[in-house]
Amino acid sequence: MKKRGKILRDGYGGPGIVMIEGQQYPFSDEAWKSDVPPRLGLVVDVEFDELSRVSSVSAISDTQLLAELDSAAQTRSRKGSRELGALGLLTLVAIIVLVVSWLFLTTISVQLPAAGQMQYTFWQVLEVVHSHNLLLGMDHGSAGAGLYGMLTLLAMIAPLIPYFWTDRRAAIAGFLPLVVMLVVGLSLRALRGTASSSDESSVVAQMNGAAWKAMSLGWGAYLSLLAGICLAVSSTATLLTVHTPPPEQRHPPRSHRAAA
Repeated sequence: MKKRGKILRDGYGGPGIVMIEGQQYPFSDEAWKSDVPPRLGLVVDVEFDELSRVSSVSAISDTQLLAELDSAAQTRSRKGSRELGALGLLTLVAIIVLVVSWLFLTTISVQLPAAGQMQYTFWQVLEVVHSHNLLLGMDHGSAGAGLYGMLTLLAMIAPLIPYFWTDRRAAIAGFLPLVVMLVVGLSLRALRGTASSSDESSVVAQMNGAAWKAMSLGWGAYLSLLAGICLAVSSTATLLTVHTPPPEQRHPPRSHRAAA
């Protein structure tokens, strides 16, 4: 049986000691099979006999160690590329779902006896929030989306930033769609609360209050929320991905440094 270990004590003045998986094993001069002398920190291959005693200890060359490091790094890189490729596909699908949900699907609907059912896309909801009036938002396009519209356009583009900026921190942009939906949702909640507590007796005010009470969420709201969560999860996974530097930037093995 062969295992990889490190020299904990050389064989001068007594038996040497090799550390393997947290355990210490003594070895004699006869067990040392390499031309180079044993030294502290040297990486070695250790063979055991049937009684689990050290039968031979051989030093590992710096060239072999670097080759093993490169092979392990390439394996991790291929695995990471596959994972990031899957995340990239998930991100693209989530962006498409998000844009379609925001622009074409119903985010909220209002059922009034006099006006029937009114349906609002997310972009039209931005006009409602900007105008502070659900009935004014019925005339879509007249009020405009204002600052909310600018933030929403930015949120549509933000998840694509990592495709053009390779810095891992660019993945933070993937959280923006979820943040925008949270801000708009809280704004809607605040407007609904204000309309419900209003004591105005005008017909318009009563209709506005009734409209807010009759508001319900549509499929667009749930799909866009799901897409926003997927983008946030993908961004979190990208931020937590451990970056492996290229071989020329890595430090040489300890034995190589010691020899230098």
